[in-house]
Amino acid sequence: MILITACREKPMEQQQENAKEFPEANYCFRKIRFHPADSSRQDVLRMSLTVIGDSVVGSYNWLPFEKDARRGILRGIRKDSGLQLTYFFMQEGGYDTADLSVILRDGKAVIEGGEPSLGLSAVLEQVSCLE
Repeated sequence: MILITACREKPMEQQQENAKEFPEANYCFRKIRFHPADSSRQDVLRMSLTVIGDSVVGSYNWLPFEKDARRGILRGIRKDSGLQLTYFFMQEGGYDTADLSVILRDGKAVIEGGEPSLGLSAVLEQVSCLE
């Protein structure tokens, strides 16, 4: 009987820990890719998120040094230990959507999803939203 009770309690504890992965707050993440030949040229990935209850809104932008930026908004929910988001974006004059998942690991946002050719998957460092 004690083993059964212990088994039932552990998943509940894990669920509570998972819910804390993205508590209600504003989050900002960034990754800078420097060009090997010229460090003054950089591509920047930026993501900002606002978590309120189980709802999430935000933005995810790829800003290359040259042209053809991808800018978009995120909408979704907090689920399990991460976020399930739909990304609505514009790139090269066209509009598209992609489903993304985001988890927080060691102060980094691990982003996965979308068609591999879009290059949406990335690992971004958490930064101050005041930057």
